[in-house]
Amino acid sequence: MEPSKVIGEIEKNLAYFPKNNNLKEIAFFGGSFTGLDKDVMVGYLEIAKEYKEKGIIDRIRLSTRPDYINNSILNILKEYKVDIIELGIQSLSQDVLDANERGHSVKTSYEASQMIKDYGFTLGHQIMPGLFNDTYKKTIDTVIKSIKIGPDIVRIYPTLVIKDTKLEVLYNEDIYHPLTIDQAVKISAEAAMLYKYAGVNIIRIGLQTTENINEGADVVAGPFHPAFRQLVEAEIYRKYIEEIINCNSLEDQLTILQIIVIFH
Repeated sequence: MEPSKVIGEIEKNLAYFPKNNNLKEIAFFGGSFTGLDKDVMVGYLEIAKEYKEKGIIDRIRLSTRPDYINNSILNILKEYKVDIIELGIQSLSQDVLDANERGHSVKTSYEASQMIKDYGFTLGHQIMPGLFNDTYKKTIDTVIKSIKIGPDIVRIYPTLVIKDTKLEVLYNEDIYHPLTIDQAVKISAEAAMLYKYAGVNIIRIGLQTTENINEGADVVAGPFHPAFRQLVEAEIYRKYIEEIINCNSLEDQLTILQIIVIFH
């Protein structure tokens, strides 16, 4: 979308928001924002900054790749009052990044994250369990390494096979096998518990359903579910209840029932 058309889109979306004190933000997603032509990027940022300075919105958020972050870019983002930068780190296992031809290194993710923190932005990480050549252990290692970097927020996106991607080719050739719903729920629950324990705010689990991100649309295969986060939260509650029962050797069925009601 051309920057000149953005204002109309913003106004249309603002009309849906109730006039209250809830935080409002302009977010640039759907690609590597800082990889855009500089003039195009600045054109978008100028519009967002104007809305922020007028008090119409509260924050400016964007997502990008780790290898599209440098001092020059961050200086521009600071000048235009960006608040939150989310990095699509995907994995902190180099062989997983290489197998999926991500085009950046684990080192780049570390360096970009630190630069964002040093500049005073809110740092977000986006991870993708279940990429080609990924394993349960590699995903957990990624989560632990991510936590040590110190993001403020995180999104957990189990990998989906999308139309017209290399992953679709590997899937059709029976080389890549995506996670099942059950596998994705279990690994996402483990990741979520680790992030939660570390105090990292989990702002999304599972891709948001859109016209394209849906079964029968662009999603070819993988653990897609419109209420994926609820499945993960239910798994977390199940694990908590199981742990309580096992640790306390509960025999009183009434007590067990009371615990289940509390967690429900």
